Amino acid sequence: MNYITISNLKASTTLGVYDFEKAIKTNIVLTINYKIDIEKAAKNDDISDAIDYHSLSNDILQWLDSKKTNLLETLANNLVEYIQQNYPITWIELSITKIAAINNNCNVTIKLEREFAAK
Repeated sequence: MNYITISNLKASTTLGVYDFEKAIKTNIVLTINYKIDIEKAAKNDDISDAIDYHSLSNDILQWLDSKKTNLLETLANNLVEYIQQNYPITWIELSITKIAAINNNCNVTIKLEREFAAK
C-alpha cells in the first residue's frame, strides 16, 4: 500500500468555546495522510484512476469554511468522517493544528487515525 500526504494545508474555520472565538475565523493547519493503491493510476497515468489531491484539498477548505464547531476534537472527527464518506480512502491520519490557541502564542494539535472498510 502507498501513502499520499497533503501537508501544511492552511485553512480558517469558526472554532472555539468562547464568545470571542465564535465571532471570528480561526487559523488552522492540516496534514492529511492517507493510504491508496496507486497501481492503476501509475499504469494508466490518468487522474480518474487516482484521488485528485487538489480536489480533495479544495473540498476540505470549503467544508471547513462552512463549519462552526466548539471543540477541536469534534472538528477533527467530523472532518475525517466527511473525507471517508466522499473519497475511497480506507485509512487516514489527520492532524489539525489550531494556531495561537493558548495565550495567542501556543499552538495545539490533534491527531486522529482511522481505518475504514473498503467501499
